[in-house]
Amino acid sequence: MKLINLDDLKTMNLNILAYGEPGCGKTHFVGTTGECLYTLAVDVDNGFKTLRQLPKSMTGNIVPILMDSFKDLDDIYKMVQKNDPVAWSKYLGKEITKPFEAIAIDTWSELNWDIQQEKRKAIGKLGTGLTFRDNIQIQDWGAISDLNKLSIQAFTDAPITFICTMHEQFYTDEKSGITKGLPLIMGKLAGEVGKYFDIVGHMYSDMSGKYCMDTVSKKKYQAKSRLKLDATIFDPTFIKLWQAISGQ
Repeated sequence: MKLINLDDLKTMNLNILAYGEPGCGKTHFVGTTGECLYTLAVDVDNGFKTLRQLPKSMTGNIVPILMDSFKDLDDIYKMVQKNDPVAWSKYLGKEITKPFEAIAIDTWSELNWDIQQEKRKAIGKLGTGLTFRDNIQIQDWGAISDLNKLSIQAFTDAPITFICTMHEQFYTDEKSGITKGLPLIMGKLAGEVGKYFDIVGHMYSDMSGKYCMDTVSKKKYQAKSRLKLDATIFDPTFIKLWQAISGQ
């Protein structure tokens, strides 16, 4: 048992999903976590170029790594469970002097591709060239969805702040005909994935070009917060998000 101080940012492990179209500021938001939390940033979508543009006050507190296979994700999860600086130093080939306070995966939509590749390997049908697209059968998609769900749940249950980004997609309900904006992840999980997160923020640029994050559903885009949070955060950063939660 551990007493939690609700006023202390570093003792409240938040699970945050930020999603939106490319260029809406998702990777920048990930980078702002470095203002206050020692963060492992897992780059799946070549977002490190964006991180390089951030001030040293942020990047000095971020350790970026490039992930290129599903095995990397499994290794990282196991490392997060122990969160031992010595083990991290050996694994990353860089001196890590303290446990990480947050982990960010940018983007899970791209990671979903690695999960599909892992399934292809498992069934022995990785394929070559462009023919691989015919290898995934209907019965295999259920297993891929389960692996996605298992992986997300594992990180949201981990003893660390978890930030996940996804692209956006549009889904039209066959019965109602209503079109919704959802995080880009396969199948029915797109409409369900929000339940694993404390905050689901839809990110976009408004008419003036200002970056925004909605934390309640607007204009048919999925968003939510389990915490006391303003509906829209302008030029969102991790600290602004926390200040909105704590009423500062």
